[in-house]
Amino acid sequence: MLVFLFTLPFLGIGVSEAVKVRQMLASFESATGIVIDNDYQTSPDPDDPAREAGAYFPVVKFSSRQDGDTTFTDGVGSIPPDYEIGDSVEILYNPQNPREAKIKSWKRIWFAPTLFIAISLLPVAMVLVWTAAQVRGRKL
Repeated sequence: MLVFLFTLPFLGIGVSEAVKVRQMLASFESATGIVIDNDYQTSPDPDDPAREAGAYFPVVKFSSRQDGDTTFTDGVGSIPPDYEIGDSVEILYNPQNPREAKIKSWKRIWFAPTLFIAISLLPVAMVLVWTAAQVRGRKL
């Protein structure tokens, strides 16, 4: 069925991202960091190049066993900022490269894989519900 061909790329991306997250959770180390800034970053609005869109990206300072104090800017931005300056946050970092780090939260770690898998399963669920309704309609 065509609907299954549509869902396969989303399922593949979602599963691939989930595998990457599992590998990261297994190999990265945990630490506690402090939000020291919220960096407002802008980029051109794709719909209107004359306008800019932006978000606040938390800047976090933490101590790694390898390099001592390390600072990084998290890769997920938001409006308004998710964290205030001075907030304590749990982070995950690569022990081989402590600047490769991210705040440990569901939104920042699991949101993308979950979204892609959900998008892939939604059309399948819709087909199953429609099919069940058709079978039920014939029995009445």
